[in-house]
Amino acid sequence: MGLLAILWLSPDEESSLPKWHRVAVSKKGSIYLDSQSVKKVGENIQVQALNEVAETETDIAVSVISIEEVDCRARKSRTLSYVAYPGPMGAGEPLTSVSEPEDWSSAGPNTTHEAVINLMCEVQVLIDQGIINSTQ
Repeated sequence: MGLLAILWLSPDEESSLPKWHRVAVSKKGSIYLDSQSVKKVGENIQVQALNEVAETETDIAVSVISIEEVDCRARKSRTLSYVAYPGPMGAGEPLTSVSEPEDWSSAGPNTTHEAVINLMCEVQVLIDQGIINSTQ
């Protein structure tokens, strides 16, 4: 456990721009996480995510950039805030934004939601063991 998380977080260049990594794909779209935004907050872990919506799923927003919080003990996550964009990878003027945290939700098996929770919980173990550093 943890090799994927170590490889995912390994720096290959210094940059303040998001470093997006596609971590899950479904018929509804792709989920990317920014490895440079990972931080431990209390007992939880937070990360910036980008949800690239499949063309068949929407007529308006093509991508959504959010801050996700994962509770590894409960195996749940929630969106803390998000901004929806008309173009791919957060391109264009924001269509809408929400800064109120959503309720905690559990992931179904073999879903993109589960893939995000699993990866972030691997990262949290590595942070807790001092193998990698959190941005905070």
